Amino acid sequence: MVDREDVLARSKKVELREVLSDEWLSGWFGGEIRNELLALKGKEIKKGELLLKKGKFFKKRLLSPVGGELMDVDEFCNLKVKIKLDEKSKLLSPIKARVSNVSDGEITLEFEAWELKGICIFSGKTWGNISLFCLEKTRDLEEGMNGEIVFTKFLDQAFVTKAEVLGINGIVLVGDSVATEADLEFRLPVLKITDYSFKGLKSVLDEKKRYRVLLNSETKRLLFVVE
Repeated sequence: MVDREDVLARSKKVELREVLSDEWLSGWFGGEIRNELLALKGKEIKKGELLLKKGKFFKKRLLSPVGGELMDVDEFCNLKVKIKLDEKSKLLSPIKARVSNVSDGEITLEFEAWELKGICIFSGKTWGNISLFCLEKTRDLEEGMNGEIVFTKFLDQAFVTKAEVLGINGIVLVGDSVATEADLEFRLPVLKITDYSFKGLKSVLDEKKRYRVLLNSETKRLLFVVE
């Protein structure tokens, strides 16, 4: 078992850096050396490492400008290099759960949950906390809602934009909104449910509690974790 925010995995952060040809190819013509550089694609190179040399008496040397894995060389000999940073990132468990499988860099968690089905308005998947309070106006969105998923009976562009600014993770629309969804621009996952479904949810869950949920609008599901 793992608890919420237990560390599931650690890994070094990586940066994909682009090095422009005019920053490092002084005295060389990209067209004549691109194929030789492409032969190094997928390999680790060290900063200052000798990549190429030409000339019999007055040798020209081409040294690597950065260290990392060479990912690509475009037609102008601009480089894309994946660099491992000293800083490490942590993968934290979003809930208390049982680890059922670890393979090929993937971790599968098992947990009990109530499932609510709906209609996908904008695809996405996110974890968050939620209460059964249903918002009715844009002004109901307040500071301190960062990381939350919210129920709302009202949805327009001002509501969506403010939700994004406040750091809200997702939106569950109850019933029909005033605006037409096709007219709105989304970056958050949005799921629509019926008034009947929302009333049924309130009949089985405690309205005074806050719940940990997984909103997956792509699969049209809102999962309430049973803890």
